[in-house]
Amino acid sequence: MSATTMGREIIFWEVTMASNGQKPTVERFLQTGHIIPSLCDEKLKSKRITFSILMNPLNKKFKIPGQQIQRLIPNMGGCYASDRITVDGESVGYMYREKPSNEVDSGWRFFAGDETQEYADMPNNFGIYEVNTICNYDPAIIPFLDSPLGTAFGRAQGTGRFEAEELAGDEDAENHR
Repeated sequence: MSATTMGREIIFWEVTMASNGQKPTVERFLQTGHIIPSLCDEKLKSKRITFSILMNPLNKKFKIPGQQIQRLIPNMGGCYASDRITVDGESVGYMYREKPSNEVDSGWRFFAGDETQEYADMPNNFGIYEVNTICNYDPAIIPFLDSPLGTAFGRAQGTGRFEAEELAGDEDAENHR
């Protein structure tokens, strides 16, 4: 378990990679503080939810500039995504949906699938985004976004299609369903 401070807030994270280094088996972001206001619909914005992420996004050079992000899906909340997707431009290679940590979290977690444990241990390598933003990076995820909590998908080698996978290493996966 690691932590970083963001002003008055402390954000905790734990990411455990599979032994083959290709897919995370357990990933948890436990946070105190607030969430992205752009993730919030008007009802939630009225609660004055404020923005906090693992690092200042202005310090990142995103593969797709913010002004080029298009609305591809209705707002469904926030997600965590690896910089391998948003900065390096890699496709989503592994994604799963866990129990949301708060009312504006969709529960989705997106990885390129090639992150090492060392990479995953660095909170600056991840960010919190609207799910729609990640759809702009990889529209192939869109058909899976209504999947229930506790589901996981990996991109199959050769075909490039997503296949259902067991959400390994999650002791309480049954509680997600």
